Amino acid sequence: DKTKAYQQVLQYFEELFQQYQRITLIKKDEYANTIPIYQGNQPQCTYTHSALQCTILKNETLKVAKVQIQMEPQYAPITKKQKIGTLKVTLSNHKTYKVPLYAKNDIQHQSFFTFFIKFLYESIF
Repeated sequence: DKTKAYQQVLQYFEELFQQYQRITLIKKDEYANTIPIYQGNQPQCTYTHSALQCTILKNETLKVAKVQIQMEPQYAPITKKQKIGTLKVTLSNHKTYKVPLYAKNDIQHQSFFTFFIKFLYESIF
């Protein structure tokens, strides 16, 4: 009987899925910060990231062992939601995940006049 077989398979998968749980290892913007922006109309940019979640067995314990922020020097212009780096997360089971870091706001290229005034101010003081 197909219905009985279907119910048995469905019950098997339900029991299998009950053995797992979904956990949040890093909350959204837990490591959000700012980075310097070169030649921008603002000296720095705030970045954001999403949460890092994974599925593990209910009796398993998993912790974040190491977090590294990887970025290259950033030059203006920067657009909102542009990828500007990576959050590298290493877990206690030695698995590594990479979470992209995105600019939270736009940074325009500074004008020549603004650059000249900054240069003049920094050379005097």
